[in-house]
Amino acid sequence: MHYARGTAFDAEYRVRLADGSFAWLHERGTAEFDETGRARRMLGVLRVVTQRKGQEQRLEHLANYDELTGHFNKKRLRESLDQLLAHSLRSGLPGAYLAIGIDKLASTNDVFGYEAADQVIIEVGQRLDRCLRVSDVIGRVGGDRFGIILAHCAEHNIATVAEKILGMVSQMPIDTL
Repeated sequence: MHYARGTAFDAEYRVRLADGSFAWLHERGTAEFDETGRARRMLGVLRVVTQRKGQEQRLEHLANYDELTGHFNKKRLRESLDQLLAHSLRSGLPGAYLAIGIDKLASTNDVFGYEAADQVIIEVGQRLDRCLRVSDVIGRVGGDRFGIILAHCAEHNIATVAEKILGMVSQMPIDTL
């Protein structure tokens, strides 16, 4: 234990409250010892830091994920693509990257407003989720663009996947109300 060594301690931890929710605590302190070297009492501060931890988690999430769709952001997608390329070079297994664009999204934005355009982006992302494998990685790389990483996808299957995506995205109108 820290106090047995005579050093200060500094810890953050999460506790479950009586109502089932969680609170984050930050505890910092030291021990006071008697003349025989035994810990006599603990001195320190205990603070609730739940709000700060929530903000940190939100920033961490935003550093990796697109806020609108919940998919990887451009930076995180690039990291995943780099990992796939390295793995493919080591293993010899094929993979692919698809770029998906939403046609005329700027017109939707101009005519119906950004809320409608955002709804189109969200729905396209959800449709991509439904038609791809769990192992495939989806990221939003720009306003109207998604990138898709297909691990273990042979070259002759890429066109099939692209057609499946096109069919899924264009099969029904997108409700923006």
